Amino acid sequence: MISVSTGIEPVTLVPFEASFKRPVDLQQAKGGGSPIVVVEQDGRIFVVDSEGGTKVNEVLDLTGDL
Repeated sequence: MISVSTGIEPVTLVPFEASFKRPVDLQQAKGGGSPIVVVEQDGRIFVVDSEGGTKVNEVLDLTGDL
């Protein structure tokens, strides 16, 4: 766990799901509690359980690999 002071309010970074390959974006709807969406550089998009931080499933694959 890493704590960072932003000057506004403290932010705590907690690592989760280490199996991503080159993640480039992470989004979650405001208010939390909803799944987290992770985008990898190669074009795969995953939904992650926001509570346990585990990969739920791949929802989109734009890599061109079949």
